[in-house]
Amino acid sequence: MRSPTFKLAAALSIFVFAGTANANEPMKDWENRLRTKIAATNSYPTEAINEGAEGTVKMRLKFAQTGNVEGVELVEKSGFEILDRKAFQMALRIQGMPALPEGRKQISLIVPLTFSLTDNS
Repeated sequence: MRSPTFKLAAALSIFVFAGTANANEPMKDWENRLRTKIAATNSYPTEAINEGAEGTVKMRLKFAQTGNVEGVELVEKSGFEILDRKAFQMALRIQGMPALPEGRKQISLIVPLTFSLTDNS
């Protein structure tokens, strides 16, 4: 029997539009909160499990200074439309992020989301 797993890459690739390029402690804390939010929205589509669909989707998430998602873009497809669609939907459900750390007006993050099936036999 194969069971679904969902992984968020250990590191977010960060491209900063404003502020300094060095990730300070407040920014690292903010990124960790984002990882937690993404993990809380994860689920593996039943149809994808039945089809044996696996893959990694790379999304560009844009955040305003308020912490609200202001843009989601599919950067790299998984090879399965259902996984790409699910990753996009998950990104749109990210809510409740705190404002960006002081000095940051907007950030854009590349977030790889991996859907994989493991063999439990």
